[in-house]
Amino acid sequence: MSSSHKKVIIIFVVCVVLVTGLYIFFERQNKPNPVVAGNEITNKIINPMADQDTDKDTLKDWEESLWGTDPKNADTDTDGTGDGAEIAVGRNPKIAGPDDKLEMENVPLTNDNPAADTTKTNQVAKQFITEYMNMKKSGVPLTASEQSQLINGLLTSMQNGQKTLENKYTLSDIKKDPDNSIENITKYGNTMGDIMVKNTPKNTESELLILQKALTSRNQEDLDKIMILAAAYQNTVNDSLKIAVPEEVAPLELNLINSMYQVAEGIKGLQIALKDPISGVLNLSQYQNAVRGMRAAFAQINAYFENKGVVYETSQGGYTFTHIAQ
Repeated sequence: MSSSHKKVIIIFVVCVVLVTGLYIFFERQNKPNPVVAGNEITNKIINPMADQDTDKDTLKDWEESLWGTDPKNADTDTDGTGDGAEIAVGRNPKIAGPDDKLEMENVPLTNDNPAADTTKTNQVAKQFITEYMNMKKSGVPLTASEQSQLINGLLTSMQNGQKTLENKYTLSDIKKDPDNSIENITKYGNTMGDIMVKNTPKNTESELLILQKALTSRNQEDLDKIMILAAAYQNTVNDSLKIAVPEEVAPLELNLINSMYQVAEGIKGLQIALKDPISGVLNLSQYQNAVRGMRAAFAQINAYFENKGVVYETSQGGYTFTHIAQ
């Protein structure tokens, strides 16, 4: 299977994008864990699941989500012909044969619940099936490659219309201290490090592991655990806003606080990945951008400390603060 096809498949399998950037997350032992690279996401999550066909009906599980068939039942309509075999010859896998020709008026949806029609996943599925039927007018079923190209086009269109996460806070929200002495700057770093240690959840897995387990188990309760991390970022923001920072550090602090807020919002968006996979993909893209922004914010603060000659011992909170993104 080609790598481009895997990119398409994974959108419907695990709702994560292939990334070249890096994910920051806390190791749950009060110390920063640097990064997880995109190729590790590919190896640990994407590759094992890209070809997943739970019911062995030749339809991958992600394809079942498009056609509205049961990924755990090889013959959803119980007419004696497997779901994949029916689609391959232009038959409807959700209507028992023999009179089950795949036509627009009886085409299946990914969700029979009208309330789910507003999800982006259902919208993409409807568009996909409509375009699929139009392209199939020649009487020859679309190849896997043609289906992949069609899905890619729909997803690109939706991604282009996705709103970006915006900053919430301004300089007026930052408490400023006119004391820009080295001693006060050092104190600021220690205080920020202590805040981060305080808000780091104990015995909680990283975002990557939570996603991996939830998308494997398809259990919403497993995915809900990710909200602990969203709360940790937001609590860090809230506590940071309570302290007074050296005045010349305020713009850097503002940038960091806004980036952490965006990461928290990005994580919240991942909670719907099982219920609305397409939104999960788009939200993960936002989360990825927010993490990059947070890395840049930490890098700016570290450069500031270096320029001021501020160095911390490993036992100090400032050490955690200045090494969290390294």
